[in-house]
Amino acid sequence: MIFNVVAYNVHSGGGSVLLDEILSHLPYNMIVNLWADARYAMSENAAKINVYRVRPTVISRLIAEWTISRTVKPQDIHFIFGNLPPLFKSKAHSVVFLQNRLLLDTPVVDLSLIIKRNFRLFFEKIWFRVWQRNAAAYLVQTESMARSLQHAAGSNARIYIMPFMSNRIKQKNVADIVKVYDYIYPASGEPHKNHINLLLAWIELSKNGLRPSLLLTLDRDKYPDIVRRFDLESSAYELNIKIISCVGFNDMENLYNSSKALIYPSLTESFGLPLLEANDAGLDIIASELDYVRDVSVPVQTFDPTSSLSIARAVERHLLETTKIQKIYQASDIVSFLMSS
Repeated sequence: MIFNVVAYNVHSGGGSVLLDEILSHLPYNMIVNLWADARYAMSENAAKINVYRVRPTVISRLIAEWTISRTVKPQDIHFIFGNLPPLFKSKAHSVVFLQNRLLLDTPVVDLSLIIKRNFRLFFEKIWFRVWQRNAAAYLVQTESMARSLQHAAGSNARIYIMPFMSNRIKQKNVADIVKVYDYIYPASGEPHKNHINLLLAWIELSKNGLRPSLLLTLDRDKYPDIVRRFDLESSAYELNIKIISCVGFNDMENLYNSSKALIYPSLTESFGLPLLEANDAGLDIIASELDYVRDVSVPVQTFDPTSSLSIARAVERHLLETTKIQKIYQASDIVSFLMSS
């Protein structure tokens, strides 16, 4: 038996973290074929892995699809980690791990994607709907994602809800934590991450004399336009916003532990990994009032992510609550007080 892992559109973000986790838990005695994105930096893992690199081009992906369909055997495990079902029906039992909610939540032929020049998503949505029956089953991580998939794929689709995450974030002891940032938003710069409304909310807060610190993890080279706007508005309104580029996943534990709260204005997510990571780090969560948030977390404040004013008001409420929290003293403080009184 061979474990085939198809992941040629996974190379960064939460997807690569989860892929690393899967690969690191495969048994020693199993042969693994990994069809990996050419940009994916594979971490050390326990299994013997044969790596086949696939360039991010249509031709390379088509060749990989054809090769996989001709080489897998009925007894093999065929795990597709990249959202899209097989283009060619294989002999193996194909299971797709679906993470991209954007494939489900908008019309199949969404012409607005062409106008926005998002050709990749346009064609991937068509690919998913046309060949979705080539997958024997789907794995998703939340109930709301399962409902969306059931609506798109039909009642006969076999869907399993199996949330999992990497245990890379650990909360430090209170005495070791130095809180540098009021809020952190670890996200890429795609439109659905909703950075602009977050920026407008911070401008709204500044008009009321509030300038909480905000940490963003945005790649300046990949998203120059949005970073430039943050820089300009931050200067104009004296906003306390810091942008860190090229953050490695090994650095995220320190960034979470250096922050007081997670703010999460994303418009849609299949899982929302930072919500769980923030919870593990002991952070307050202020997030969109959407199903994907409630699937995995209990936020202390929520807002309408389409309204910058709603985001600003949620932050104001949270700031007011945190200022009212009673300070917790240590035994040494009590002894010092008694000695000095």
